[in-house]
Amino acid sequence: MTQLARNEWICWVASVKQPATRQKYITRAVEQLAAGKRRPCCWMGCIHRTDKEISPSVHGIL
Repeated sequence: MTQLARNEWICWVASVKQPATRQKYITRAVEQLAAGKRRPCCWMGCIHRTDKEISPSVHGIL
């Protein structure tokens, strides 16, 4: 796994505020990683990344 992929998984889990929901994300991440998934599915991405612009579809959410 690349460092970028690892950081996206970490950011995906850390982006959730509720502890119960975070636990669900952790469980899902473990399952998806075990299944060979490389990135979190259906997620807008890390908003702290500086190497690319934030998607226009995400601007409305922020």
